[in-house]
Amino acid sequence: PSRLVVHDARMQADMINMFMNHHDFVFDAVFSEDANNDMVYEGTASTLVKRAMNGGHATVLMYGQTGSGKTYTMNAIYQRAAEEIFAASPSRS
Repeated sequence: PSRLVVHDARMQADMINMFMNHHDFVFDAVFSEDANNDMVYEGTASTLVKRAMNGGHATVLMYGQTGSGKTYTMNAIYQRAAEEIFAASPSRS
């Protein structure tokens, strides 16, 4: 797992003294800013799509700061999931 610690400087209510909050986040995987949508799909949703096609249940949840690209990435995941599902489906004449 990958770990990220955010040190957040805050001001006390007296507006004189400062204090530090520490937020510790642990991730199963982290993608660099150079990762493309294919890499993200293969590293996350592809396994879940296969599980769902075999009768299981799966959820992909996107969480992050506004403007960070969640909608762009999720649309790419939808497209790749649909392609994978239809490619595995028996053809209909």
